[in-house]
Amino acid sequence: VRWNDQLYQMVPVEKKIEYVKPEEEK
Repeated sequence: VRWNDQLYQMVPVEKKIEYVKPEEEK
């Protein structure tokens, strides 16, 4: 699983999971 630190800081924890989920399914 790879996530962007920049997106992480911009998005709250709850949104973080949603951001990572779509990328993970890809």
